[in-house]
Amino acid sequence: MKKFASIVATTAFLAVPAAFAQDVFTAADVDGSGDLSAAEVAAIAPDMTPEAMAQYDTDGSGTLSREEFEASPLMPK
Repeated sequence: MKKFASIVATTAFLAVPAAFAQDVFTAADVDGSGDLSAAEVAAIAPDMTPEAMAQYDTDGSGTLSREEFEASPLMPK
């Protein structure tokens, strides 16, 4: 039983970063567009420069998609 409890606790712990990142992304997406604008990114990462944002904006849209956000250093690890 202890082994099962340990596995459950470990699994729950590993799921926290992804769930947290989703909550951060959703909360930051103030306009509900599904992407983060430069202003929305600045609200959660005021030190991120336009050059840094462009580095993670891999499709050149000027916004960060959920996938781009998850690949960026903004994603809780």
